[in-house]
Amino acid sequence: MYSEEAANDFEKKISKLKHWCLTYRLCMLIGVPLSILWIGLAGVVLGTVIACFMLKHLWSLIPREDAETTPGRAVGFLFIPVFNIYWVFISILGIAKALNAQTNRLSIPDVRVSEGRAKTACILACLLYIPILDLIILAVVLIYAIWMWKEMIGAGVALLEHRHHQMLVDLAISANQDLAAMDDTE
Repeated sequence: MYSEEAANDFEKKISKLKHWCLTYRLCMLIGVPLSILWIGLAGVVLGTVIACFMLKHLWSLIPREDAETTPGRAVGFLFIPVFNIYWVFISILGIAKALNAQTNRLSIPDVRVSEGRAKTACILACLLYIPILDLIILAVVLIYAIWMWKEMIGAGVALLEHRHHQMLVDLAISANQDLAAMDDTE
């Protein structure tokens, strides 16, 4: 069964995921406009690193048998030049689909990641490779990315909360069974 420590661990994971999402939004909202002056690049780089942490964490929420890739590959293969044009669709669009499949399977209401928005974000990310277009598209990518990550983090938090609730229910059932067993022995 589950331990109380494991139940408390869920709360820490939920808090961490929400914190990463907020920090990402702040880094990107401040960093992208200031990167025109070259002083915001640190914010963009930090935002990208945080996005990688969020992506890895979200993929770790998907059961291995349902996952299209591993959390490490989902992030790591994004750093392979040229291949990442293909992999961004597997990694980003794949997690959107996987989160939707998990929330549907567990019947978690009102949680949906827009796969169309995720696909659009992937296409826009690929267009960043085209000179001149990259500067024009950067603001649109920022808006889509913030919107997309907000939805994905919301789905991830909903999954964690569902698992946390299920763990607490299982702990309560286990405790009741233990009490019943002790009463039977007396």
